[in-house]
Amino acid sequence: MLDVRVRDGWNRFYNIEVQTNDHTAFEPRILLGWAKTYSGQAARGSQYGELNPVFAIVITEFAIFAKSGKLHLQFSAREIDENIVFSDHLQIHVLRLAPVLQGELDKLNQVSPKLAYWICFLIFGRESEETMAQLAAQNPVIGEAFAQPEIQEAMRQFTAYKADPVSRNLEERRRMFDFYERLAINDSWKAGQVEGRVKGRVEGRVEGQSERQITDAKRMKAKGYQLSDISEITELPIEEIERL
Repeated sequence: MLDVRVRDGWNRFYNIEVQTNDHTAFEPRILLGWAKTYSGQAARGSQYGELNPVFAIVITEFAIFAKSGKLHLQFSAREIDENIVFSDHLQIHVLRLAPVLQGELDKLNQVSPKLAYWICFLIFGRESEETMAQLAAQNPVIGEAFAQPEIQEAMRQFTAYKADPVSRNLEERRRMFDFYERLAINDSWKAGQVEGRVKGRVEGRVEGQSERQITDAKRMKAKGYQLSDISEITELPIEEIERL
């Protein structure tokens, strides 16, 4: 599931996904998301030269590429022997949070200070001041991170996000989706014969969400959200949102 798609001022696209649990064929799913965004730029009559780079940014809490000791892995399309870049339009960045979550705070020193600060925000943003002080004593980068103006602004926006009922509702829906997805994976792995039952359970949950999707869409529309953003978040067609 794609969490955020962003386009910057140079028309470059960023697919950002945060994944807490591993599941089958995770890497192909990331490639498929990249391919959809890249091919989605092509309109009838457009030229190949009008295509722009797409960056996939994957943030994982599970031990993906466990053989690597790095927090930040960068993948691109290159010739194997001579390292010739085929194209800079395909770039995949993987942030492996698992080592830091497991207490290897020294790993934060591998990356640039700015990236380390944002990793600290992602991992420790919910911690109490007392816990934060203890962590900062183990690695000063953590204390420095939450003294940065951009991190403090992110914390302010995060606090406002948690206070917004629509945002809380969306977060709960995502949490429940992740729960049922994990349930489906675990049940299938253990029994191998419950696929239909789990699928029905998940589909039933999705059907029950339809009324909530409409309610969320109405609230976001009233708050002035862009129709495309509402459609992306609620998964309702723009035509249906326009009629609400």
